[in-house]
Amino acid sequence: MNDEPTALEVEKLLLEMGLPTETPGPLAEQLLKRARQLAEKRGWSVRHALEHLIGLLKQGWAAKNK
Repeated sequence: MNDEPTALEVEKLLLEMGLPTETPGPLAEQLLKRARQLAEKRGWSVRHALEHLIGLLKQGWAAKNK
């Protein structure tokens, strides 16, 4: 069973979270690509790696808005 989210699901999540991006589709695809790389390198699930990356994005955008 594949628990990996689709790029469309990631794009929807980014929009629902209100993360500021003018290009949510390409960002979602890039996040999934990097999540797959992290998952393979660190032995994580793709979903866990994606959660990690989105958390980093949230921190970065929050710091930028200070």
